[in-house]
Amino acid sequence: MIILVKETAARKVRTLLDFSKEDLLERIKDDNGYHEGICCRNPNTIIRVFFDYDWDKEGLEDLMERLCREMQCEKTDWAISCGTREGKVSYHILSKKFCMSINNLQAFQRRLYKDHKCIDFTVLQVSITDETECAFLRLPNQSKDGVNKSAPPMRILQGELSDFLVTDIEGLIVK
Repeated sequence: MIILVKETAARKVRTLLDFSKEDLLERIKDDNGYHEGICCRNPNTIIRVFFDYDWDKEGLEDLMERLCREMQCEKTDWAISCGTREGKVSYHILSKKFCMSINNLQAFQRRLYKDHKCIDFTVLQVSITDETECAFLRLPNQSKDGVNKSAPPMRILQGELSDFLVTDIEGLIVK
C-alpha cells in the first residue's frame, strides 16, 4: 500500500513508502502522520466506498441515513473516524462492505453533495501537475504532522483499523 509519510508545505516534495497491509496495520496503531495513497491514474480502479465529511457535525446523522438507504445497508456497515477539533469538523466514513470504481465513487459523492454540502468530493481530484497521480486520505490514529498541518489523530468511532484502508477491497462487494 502506498503511504504518504511526509510532504513539504507546498506539496512539492513528498516521501512515499510502500507497506504490506499487515505492516501498515501494525504501524498505524501509533501516530506517524500517515495518509494512504489512492492512485487515481486509472479512473476505473476499484476502491472502498468512502466519504470525507467536513464542516457541519449536525448533518452527519442525515448523511448516514442517506448512505444506508442508497447502499441498502445498515449503519454498522460503515467505519467512522473523527478528527474534529476546535473550529473544524472532520470525519472519515468508509464502507466495510462495498467498493466501486473511482469514477463511480466521484459521481456518487457529487450526487450526494447536492443535499449534503459537508461532503468533500475534491479528495479524489488530482492536479494535472501532481507527479504521483495520487489522492491521499488520513488513516486512523494519524495526525497531520507528516503534511505540515495541525490536526489531532483521527480516532476510531466505529469499526476496526482494517476497515479504514481505502485500497484494500478484498472480500468487498463491487457496486
